[in-house]
Amino acid sequence: MKFLFTWSSSHPRKALALAVVFSLSLGSGAAFLRVDASMEHLLSTEDARVQYLNEVRENFGEKPLILAVVRTPDLFAPETLLILKSCADELSKIPGVADSSSLFNALLPKSRGRALVAEPALPPLPASREVLKDRQKTLLENSLVRGNLLSETGNALAILLFLEPEKGPNHEKILEQMKAVQFRILAQLPASTEFDLLGVPLVKTEAQKHIHWDLEKLAPVSLLVIGLFIFLFYRSLTAVLLPLLTGVLSVIATLGFMGFAGYQISIFLSTIVVLILVLGCTEDLHILAEYLLGSEEGKDKLTAIQSIGATAGTALVLTSATTVLSFVTIAFTEIVGLRDFAVSCAFGMAVNFLITILVVPAMLSILPPPRVANLHGKRGFLARMEKLIVGLFLNHRKAVLIVLGAVLLVTGLGISKLETNTNYLRFFSPDSPVVAAYRRFSKDFGGASYVTVTVETNQRNGISRPENLKKLALLHDFLTRDSGKHWATSTS
Repeated sequence: MKFLFTWSSSHPRKALALAVVFSLSLGSGAAFLRVDASMEHLLSTEDARVQYLNEVRENFGEKPLILAVVRTPDLFAPETLLILKSCADELSKIPGVADSSSLFNALLPKSRGRALVAEPALPPLPASREVLKDRQKTLLENSLVRGNLLSETGNALAILLFLEPEKGPNHEKILEQMKAVQFRILAQLPASTEFDLLGVPLVKTEAQKHIHWDLEKLAPVSLLVIGLFIFLFYRSLTAVLLPLLTGVLSVIATLGFMGFAGYQISIFLSTIVVLILVLGCTEDLHILAEYLLGSEEGKDKLTAIQSIGATAGTALVLTSATTVLSFVTIAFTEIVGLRDFAVSCAFGMAVNFLITILVVPAMLSILPPPRVANLHGKRGFLARMEKLIVGLFLNHRKAVLIVLGAVLLVTGLGISKLETNTNYLRFFSPDSPVVAAYRRFSKDFGGASYVTVTVETNQRNGISRPENLKKLALLHDFLTRDSGKHWATSTS
């Protein structure tokens, strides 16, 4: 370590150029980075169930679902249904919407004699209020409609919109057009009307907005907070500049590495910039503190810098290595997003250490010595804090240990209250519009969860064989009777 400190401080321009070129060259990979807030990052690609799920998607296709839920007091008024029918038609015609289902196009099975026929869920509009009210009562008695296309109370209906598989920003554009329709329809209906859009594509789009906010807004704020906090103690612009410079270079290199590695910025990686900035400044401050101590002892600039490698080099290596290794251990998890996070953080902290060793000694040798006053001057606050803490732990050791033990015991009891929760909506705050919309949907439609059961016969046209149809009918009856279902449907 002494050699690196000596070389960097003796050849400051070469060291700075090497750090900048390394960071920017690696950082070019950031052009390949994409934000992906899908739930796939919560899964393991090696899990047999996930692999089977991918096979099912290949066989049956995948059409992401968006629910447009409208609730209004007088839902079955003729004028209201006319507006909602035009809404359903407009939503279904948006490019990228592959199919739709609602009361306005649903066909319900009805027995006529010995034949089973399909008839529209609603009569042709416009119809009289009395006819529609009678039809509402009939629909609420139909298990295929109640709780699925129509709420239990009959004051809310759902329009199911099946989207084409996502390609690039396709779903985001579709949702923007849906929100434009939502705004126009709300202007035509009574003020008490509520119109919500729900579904995985919407949740994903909103999560992506939060990730962009973390990257674009939270990172600059963290830079400002770190800078102000360091300035509070050192009252030196040099002390503020060094960790921020190494932190920014480390972030650029880390994002580039992620791009070259094919990683995507998921929910797990949304705060990696802040994490590197915060954790990465510790080595800079350690070096700066050793440098100031050497200066106060009367050492000249180069001697004070170069002696850090001998006195604090081992401590710097160990603190950096333990941080990197702590992230490396997380990399063995089967959760894809968490694994990418661990590898990226481990790489970022390793790069931060390298850039710090190149940049900080070089900058200290070029810049004027930080004008930090003695312990009774501008550093008085820091000195008093150090004296208070050290005195407290040395002079009142038993009391401190008792208080610490009590705090650890009380906080440790909270472990029993921890629970595993894979609800993706927990990534949002309780007052988020996404969560509020789902809460209203759950109130109207029961918040049922859907499980798709697929059956493969490994035979050509095997499903249509009588013996297999009988088995499917038995399976359907079992699911309907014993699986805590709210509603079940199948092709059996």
